[in-house]
Amino acid sequence: MIHALLPLNVHKSSDLLQTCKSTPVRTIEEYADTYGSLEFQRIDGDDAAADFVVAAARATDADGVPIDILLHMADQWPTELEIVKLDGSKIVAMPAGSEFRLYLVDIR
Repeated sequence: MIHALLPLNVHKSSDLLQTCKSTPVRTIEEYADTYGSLEFQRIDGDDAAADFVVAAARATDADGVPIDILLHMADQWPTELEIVKLDGSKIVAMPAGSEFRLYLVDIR
């Protein structure tokens, strides 16, 4: 799914993808939804500065409601892969990663 957030023409995308693949993650249980948002664990142990969304992609659930995936980063480190169904309801059927369309890119 993370591939949907990385445009092919951004040079930093391959480095970011490698970092995401090699970084331990945990499901964010504190979120009341059941979407499966993930928190990336910093390997260096440093606490990240305030994070921001660097990429967002959207697809449509089987019931017609949009689902967004958002990649958050801080200090050039991924902090969260957030999954949000825009009306707050449960996801009926998670779209395949290839169905998500990138609509925001801010790779700093």
